Amino acid sequence: MRPFLKFFSLFLLIFAVDQSSKWAAWHYFSAMRWQPFFPFGGQALFENFYGIDGALVNHANKGAAFGLFADHQEFLLGFRLALVLAMSIWLLFINKIEGYLLPVSLILSGALSNIIDYFFYGHVVDLFYFRFWGYAYPVFNVADSVICIGTGLLLLHMLRAKKA
Repeated sequence: MRPFLKFFSLFLLIFAVDQSSKWAAWHYFSAMRWQPFFPFGGQALFENFYGIDGALVNHANKGAAFGLFADHQEFLLGFRLALVLAMSIWLLFINKIEGYLLPVSLILSGALSNIIDYFFYGHVVDLFYFRFWGYAYPVFNVADSVICIGTGLLLLHMLRAKKA
């Protein structure tokens, strides 16, 4: 039972940080403007730091990663819910849970936080925008970050477990 307490605590922490950062972006920044000058309608974090620009913005993402399938929000919602349910069930039935709790808690907290956005805002709120030496990186949020980190950790753990 103790591992699940850690899982739930981490889940709540990530969920709270992500939702509060999205709430702040939604209420304090106007919608991001795609214009060539910094900070794109948001709040500058840093400008030209070794060629990198960073800003906090309010960007509505109606699709999945990179705005894919933006015209199919209901399908995406169902797909995301099915993935969260499948991953939760899988977590309950694996035998050696120790190495999976951290990555799964990261993935589930990020996924559920992005799902909740659909009900609060009608889309996912993204807020971190970076340009690297003139090339724009897709706008993202805390949930997107922890989903990527969790997926990477999960794949590493699965590869390591397969070799053993």
